[in-house]
Formats: sequence, C-alpha cells, structure tokens
Amino acid sequence: MSLFSLILGVTMLGAAATAKLPSDAKGLVEYMGRDDFAGRAACEELVKIGKAAVPELLGALQNREPRVRYWSASALCRIGEERAYKPLVELLRNDPNPVVRSTVLWHLQHFNKEEVFELAV
Repeated sequence: MSLFSLILGVTMLGAAATAKLPSDAKGLVEYMGRDDFAGRAACEELVKIGKAAVPELLGALQNREPRVRYWSASALCRIGEERAYKPLVELLRNDPNPVVRSTVLWHLQHFNKEEVFELAV
C-alpha cells in the first residue's frame, strides 16, 4: 500500500465519521464516543452551539469513555464558560487517564487564568 493510499483511506474514514452529525448537544456528546474523527467533529459542532451545550458537556466529563471526557473538556474550554472551570480542574486532578489530564491542562489556557500554570506542576 502506498503512502497516498493510506492517507486517502484515513481521510475517507474521517469524512465518513462526520457525514451524519447529530444537531443537538446530547446527540453530539454520544457521537464523540465513536472514534477520534467523530470526537473532533462533534467537538467543533458543540463549540458552535456554545453555552447552550455546557450542561451536556459538564455531564460528559463523567463519561466512562476517555475520548468523550477529553473532547468534552476541549469543547468546554473553547466555549469558555466560567462555571466549567472548577469541574475541569477537578478532572485534571483526578482523572485516571493521562491523555484526559494532559488534554484538560492544554485547553485550560483558554480561561486566561494565572493559576493554570501552577496546575502543571
């Protein structure tokens, strides 16, 4: 298999994963769990929905699937809703998955709080 074929295949998989996105926050959060292509697409749509998606995203921080937790954290940080800050810090401190914790830490910078740098140590 050539590199071109591999890239084309991955691109087509990503397109297939995002072809039928739900339009509501609950459906998008559920969709995140499919794979990372779906997670990224759902995250982008949730950010577009904005503050109306925050309650569903806050609930998703407790999802058993790490992918759902880190994409939800990404969306919450990009939306920038202040009430999400404390639950995100708790997720950073307590999540058993290192990918979730590092994703939360990276995205907390959107809050422009000086204490975010202290959370890294």
